[in-house]
Amino acid sequence: MSYPPPPDYDPSAVPSAGAARARDRGLTRIRGLTGWIAAAAVAGAAALGAVYTHVLPGGTASPAPAGPAAHNPAAPSSSATTHRAGGDDGGEEGDDDGGGGQPALQSPAQPPAPTQQQPQTTTGAS
Repeated sequence: MSYPPPPDYDPSAVPSAGAARARDRGLTRIRGLTGWIAAAAVAGAAALGAVYTHVLPGGTASPAPAGPAAHNPAAPSSSATTHRAGGDDGGEEGDDDGGGGQPALQSPAQPPAPTQQQPQTTTGAS
């Protein structure tokens, strides 16, 4: 069973092959533009990340604090914990926490203990 065409149907209004080619050229152009926009967005995000890394506290651009907490990232990790008895290994005497001025993590005074209380779970369902 075929349906009758709508009353405003005009068979001469069917797009020609030239219109299809123009549409395809436009889609190709837009596809290329989308690629460039995506690349620019990635580059912009990387640039902003680099700027924020240097601007925010704790970034690599901030100068290392002077004193015993200073850390040399180029030094091997074994020299950060081992000091030679008769020589200077280039670091300050004392403890080197390796955190660039940040306090080192410490174990809790008392380890966590198991509990007899039943776990409590809350879901988002009503």
